[in-house]
Amino acid sequence: MLERFTQPARVVIVHAAACARGEAIDSHHVLCGLVLEREGLGAEVLRIFGVTRDALEIAPVPRPSAGNAEKVTFSHEARSALEQARREAKDLGDKKVDTGHLLLALTHGAPSSETRAALELARLGVSIEGIRLELVTRLVT
Repeated sequence: MLERFTQPARVVIVHAAACARGEAIDSHHVLCGLVLEREGLGAEVLRIFGVTRDALEIAPVPRPSAGNAEKVTFSHEARSALEQARREAKDLGDKKVDTGHLLLALTHGAPSSETRAALELARLGVSIEGIRLELVTRLVT
């Protein structure tokens, strides 16, 4: 499932698995993973918009194991987000899915989207349109 993901995007999924604490990964776990990664475009844009570990109230998570990225399960919502990330990358002419594509996927369809990640961003008062504009601007230049 992650064969077209860059190494930083895979690390996001590893962090998401740690945030899920043994449960199926959901979209808000992927958001958590982006924040915990701290590297890459997705994390950078989230910081610009004030989405931090403290803002998301992320509790300490166990140190993830990189070997577990392929062994996790995903909720339907998270699988849809990963598929959307692939489409976002393809639409932008990229062969690999990176952290920016993951964040684009999490914000796809928002603010009307009812995904847990979109609801979490709305709770923080984050401009979804602003995030998407910032990401697309950076991804195409």
